[in-house]
Amino acid sequence: MLIKIYPENPNPREIDKVIDVLRDGGLVIYPTDTVYAIGCDALNVRAVEKICQLKESTRKKQPFHHLLQPFEPQRICKDK
Repeated sequence: MLIKIYPENPNPREIDKVIDVLRDGGLVIYPTDTVYAIGCDALNVRAVEKICQLKESTRKKQPFHHLLQPFEPQRICKDK
């Protein structure tokens, strides 16, 4: 499925589709300044495993996380 979201005029229905994909454990591909990135719900273990499989990673080499809101590190990180 290809969903285009235009920053200057985002369509709420298209954004809702992306949210549904993420909530269902799906992956999204989005452009950054230099490359395309693969994203998922970082709290969904199966979604993160999909990225690891796609990138042929192991649990020893954790994927990089982009956080959308400043409070998210507390939700993702565990106390040591």
